[in-house]
Amino acid sequence: MSRKIRGSGFKHTLPAVFSFSAVRVVLVVLTAPILTVGMMAGDLVPESSYGDVWFFLATRVPVLALAAIGLAIFTTNRVAGPLILLKRAFEAVKEGDLEHRIKFR
Repeated sequence: MSRKIRGSGFKHTLPAVFSFSAVRVVLVVLTAPILTVGMMAGDLVPESSYGDVWFFLATRVPVLALAAIGLAIFTTNRVAGPLILLKRAFEAVKEGDLEHRIKFR
């Protein structure tokens, strides 16, 4: 008798975050500091504002990083979840369970 597996399982999709979304997270997190340093090097930011700029980067980049990671986890779960359900269904059929059904969200 085969056991019923419900859902895709968050613990199964979490490892896919890095393979699907790592580049996007890195780009989102590094864009602000790189552009800011470039603007400071190009004299587009007055020296009197450097303290404010560094404070802004120190306080906003961690928030931006957490938001990017949260978005990556959410989107990966939405993409990888159905793929994992399909993989499980194929494995069930391979084991002989021809009555296996798939329910997507």
